Amino acid sequence: FLANYQLSENRDNGSGEVEANDTAFRTNPDADEGLSRYHQRHRGAFSFGYELPFGEGRRWLASGGPVAYALGGWQVQGVVRAGSGFPFTLSGTNVCQCGSFVPQRVNYAAGREGDRGVLDDATATRWYDRTAYVLPPSGFQGTVGRNTLIGPGSKQVDFSVSKRFPLGVTRLEFRAEI
Repeated sequence: FLANYQLSENRDNGSGEVEANDTAFRTNPDADEGLSRYHQRHRGAFSFGYELPFGEGRRWLASGGPVAYALGGWQVQGVVRAGSGFPFTLSGTNVCQCGSFVPQRVNYAAGREGDRGVLDDATATRWYDRTAYVLPPSGFQGTVGRNTLIGPGSKQVDFSVSKRFPLGVTRLEFRAEI
């Protein structure tokens, strides 16, 4: 068995080349301070491998023979990985036209600064409330910060079953994975 878990927070004022060119307030880089594009609050994995105790040299059917040959040499392995989502910046449908080609950031709708549009019952197709945001006037940047929302997390499960067939000093392995 093997397991790991990571709890982290990464903050900066521009993660890489793309965000460095999308600075909303070029005269005040601190205004872009927020979660890094690669910030992932929670991430973990658990893996296992188990050789079934049948066949020659094992606990059961150790004496060999055709049944031991058929039932021996089986293994199961698996990996489960899960992580929280990555942050993103909401932007309007227009380029700001503030002297650069920076996407126009949005404003919070009146009274929505506290909940920031975060949903308690988020789904894969609706993970924030669009009504919590409004477009600012043309030519102005909105007040919503950089990377203020977190996208959906990810989960992945891998499982395999394998059977080793001894062939003299070598072996043949059959493997199925899901």
